[in-house]
Amino acid sequence: ARISRCVAGRWEGQRGRIGRCTRAALIMPDSGGAGKILARIQSFVLPRRIRVREYFVDFDGHRSGQCSAAQFRRALDRFGMTFLPGEIEELVQHYRVPGAALSVESNYAAFCLDVDKVFADTMGVGALATFSESAYAALATRVPGTHVDRLHVLLERLAMLAKTRGVVFKSCYADFERAPTLTPARITPRQAGKVTRSQFVRLFPFADRFNTEEIGFLAQAFATENGDVHYQAIHDTIAEIGANLPPQPSPADQPFARSDLVLKHDMTEWTHSRLTPMDKLRSKVVEKRVRLFDHFQDFDALRKGTCTVGQVKTVFTIMDLTKVLSKEDFEYITHRFCRADGMFNYRDFCSEADKDFTTPGLEKNPLMSVTLPGPFTTSPGRRNRMALPETEVLAIDRLHDRICSKVKKQRVLLMPAFQDMDKTRRGHITVSQFARCMVQLNLGLSDGEVDLLRTAYCDLGNHTDFNYVEFVQRVDPPSEMLRAAEAKRASPRVADVPPKYFDAYGTVRPIERSFQGTALVA
Repeated sequence: ARISRCVAGRWEGQRGRIGRCTRAALIMPDSGGAGKILARIQSFVLPRRIRVREYFVDFDGHRSGQCSAAQFRRALDRFGMTFLPGEIEELVQHYRVPGAALSVESNYAAFCLDVDKVFADTMGVGALATFSESAYAALATRVPGTHVDRLHVLLERLAMLAKTRGVVFKSCYADFERAPTLTPARITPRQAGKVTRSQFVRLFPFADRFNTEEIGFLAQAFATENGDVHYQAIHDTIAEIGANLPPQPSPADQPFARSDLVLKHDMTEWTHSRLTPMDKLRSKVVEKRVRLFDHFQDFDALRKGTCTVGQVKTVFTIMDLTKVLSKEDFEYITHRFCRADGMFNYRDFCSEADKDFTTPGLEKNPLMSVTLPGPFTTSPGRRNRMALPETEVLAIDRLHDRICSKVKKQRVLLMPAFQDMDKTRRGHITVSQFARCMVQLNLGLSDGEVDLLRTAYCDLGNHTDFNYVEFVQRVDPPSEMLRAAEAKRASPRVADVPPKYFDAYGTVRPIERSFQGTALVA
């Protein structure tokens, strides 16, 4: 009954500090009116992942953590929450700096710290959970004597796997009961070391070595009166068992530990999959304005028009084109332009790669009009969009019309809100930042609508970077007068033509007449 002695000893050690865990309330500075307002703010910013400090730092150039009361009120109005009458003034009074000047009369740093506590684990990372008496009493009542040996075998196997694989058992379930806010998703007490049975089965770390019946047996053995599972009790038990296990063999006798990268399979179809490697390379060459022929000639002293495959890769590395081409694309290019002797024909390759710069045979047709490369030429290399079905395109168009109508009626400026998120002016922000901007501008979209727009404007080959510049051009297009003014500003300057009938001072300019064959006689 080794397992029984283990549980009994742990129960005696825990008896002095046993307490029943309750749900943790939101973190508030006090129990007054300011504390209730802070609780409302925390419940608003937590699901939206809003950091309120971002709305105050623009008013604090010296980063002193203080601002004026008027600036404090403006910052509270900016992050999208609706306050009841008098709540803002109560917060201003609560965080007022006593005896300070009018320009620094509010301590916004303390306010931000109080609000951001909702994102932190106030119990500490290594905090110990306390259990009720039923946590250990249930083990003795739910496991009959005939099944203790089986439980011991399962726990020893669990302890061996946790020790050899380096798995901390309690860390697998900590996310289910660590959040400090009360949410319907968390139905177990916070920091109590308990999860529901379905959560225990779903995140069991060794499902490849335990079958469903054995996992259910462990859940039944460590179940509580309410049907939850004490994963902390399992962790403590296997920790004691693991301490008594025989020492492991030396690392030289064991195979090298591996941690292979397993990428999640993406079922999305991207536009780059429809392009040939030469199309992608040609668009990148036009974008960077590079000349490949000169770099290939550095490796061809006799000007034969050929080089080795290794020299081709060197040229691509020098011109920073290896990021565009994958290993399969590089093999496709080398196989296409390699001769039978294995030499790479860079002359034919450069003539095809420079098609957008030059037009072959132009001297034979001098009347042909040639267009300069533009954004449409470099678009295949710069943009990698998702291939959308017709139904999603129609749904996106309807959503565009609705947002465009709301922007025109409310006269909303979209670009400044997005540029606040884009500090480096890349033209892209994350999808979560886009959703926060929509909430801030009172254009709140549902999660399904945000996901629909993500499929249309994530054009860098991933699901996170959102092209807000194209989105603004679509839902808030410039007027005709603004377009005409922009076209005039971008057009070449035309020299001013002097007036025909008036000079610079507004005097009538006389008509010049020539008198030929006429002599003036005095």
